Amino acid sequence: MKWWRTASFYFRINVVIVSSVLLLSVALSGVVFVHNRTLLEKELDKRGAEIGNSIAAMGSESIILDERFVLHEIAAKARRGSDDIRYIMIVDYAGEILAHTFGDGFPAGLPLELPPGLPRSNAATGEPGGEAAYAVTRYRSNEGPFREVVVPVERGAVGYVRVGLTEQDMRHILEQNIKNFSLITLVVCLLAAVVATRLAYRIVHPIDQLAQAAGQIRQGNYGVRIPPDDQAEVGRLASAFNDMAATLTRKDDENEHLLTALRDKDARHVRLLQKVLSVQEDERKRISRELHDEAGQSLASLLAYLQLLMAGEVTSSQREAIGQLKSLVVEILGGLRKMAVELRPPALDDLGLVPAMAKYVDGFALQRDLTAIFAPEDDNPELDPAVALALYRILQESLTNVARHAEAKAVRVELAAEGGDIALTVSDDGRGFDAAALPAGEESLGIYGMMERAELLGGTFQMTSRPGQGTTVRVALPRRLG
Repeated sequence: MKWWRTASFYFRINVVIVSSVLLLSVALSGVVFVHNRTLLEKELDKRGAEIGNSIAAMGSESIILDERFVLHEIAAKARRGSDDIRYIMIVDYAGEILAHTFGDGFPAGLPLELPPGLPRSNAATGEPGGEAAYAVTRYRSNEGPFREVVVPVERGAVGYVRVGLTEQDMRHILEQNIKNFSLITLVVCLLAAVVATRLAYRIVHPIDQLAQAAGQIRQGNYGVRIPPDDQAEVGRLASAFNDMAATLTRKDDENEHLLTALRDKDARHVRLLQKVLSVQEDERKRISRELHDEAGQSLASLLAYLQLLMAGEVTSSQREAIGQLKSLVVEILGGLRKMAVELRPPALDDLGLVPAMAKYVDGFALQRDLTAIFAPEDDNPELDPAVALALYRILQESLTNVARHAEAKAVRVELAAEGGDIALTVSDDGRGFDAAALPAGEESLGIYGMMERAELLGGTFQMTSRPGQGTTVRVALPRRLG
């Protein structure tokens, strides 16, 4: 019964109590009805037997003398004295009717012959003294049901008195008793409903308070308390709940203190990391400038002097040595310029993020002999300088990982706007790896570095990879910092 499972506990208690009282009342009504009917039938039969014995005592001589008029007067007088007597018949020992009280003839369905197995009197049966035995038979005629009590006269040797009793009065009494008992049952059920409602409230109200308090606890309100109404089970449960809530309050205060300390520590860590990255970029920019301006200029001057030496009067061996030295200086100068560009690409400051990325991707493809595609959505996106620098560094680290670990043949780099964010996606067709089992050693420092850069700027970092299916790195950063 789904409705019963979904019904409230309050409703269930009321239904159970009222139903129990109602069933008990119905069962008790049936028992009382049967008991009262049996008692009334016995009383009715006893009354019929008393009337029959009285008539037998007064009319036994008249039966012997066949004084039918006298017998009729006796029967009529007994009939007039009681409303519950329908008829009286006096018969002889052979069953011939000597007198009766039917004025309009016998009703249909009434047997005129004596019923079989008539009882003997106490004297005949040997029972001590008292009234004679009698037999009771139920008949149904065109006038309705009635009970006939047959009393023997002189142990049946003289005749019998047949007293027909109507059940109308008995039925009326039974109906009245049923009405009264039904009214009492209704009153009892109403009282049971009131008691059940009060009892259900006393039981359910504390449980409802516990449920509401548990809901408050679930929402984080650990200060909720339940006043214990008594010392019974529900009261002890309320006390236990209050103790639990107090413990949760203390734990929440401790957790809040620890969380505050952790937030402060994390904020200091973020500021320190931002400072480290800022100092690192400044140092890279300074070193790049010094390599370009000082070391680069010095090597350029050295090349000029070597060119002058080769233009002068030198031997062939000297010319060859100067040429080798010149080639070495050119190689060193190229390496310095490449190092300076990697430390701080001038294109990033002069031309913007997209040209700097395009140049870096082209150089990476040429250097690694693989196919690299750079697909920017916008050639000149408006970005915060810190965001542009972070995207460039993440691109550098991603391509470095491709070169070191991926064994890829093709790389695709995408740069696209997503609402208020700018998203960088670097994917390759390399061997891939199990991203869920990322090691925590030095091999993963670059990945964690990219993740840190993204989180410092309020962005997201996501890397997906499977063995044999390549790797994809996706970073989304806000285009403007608050």
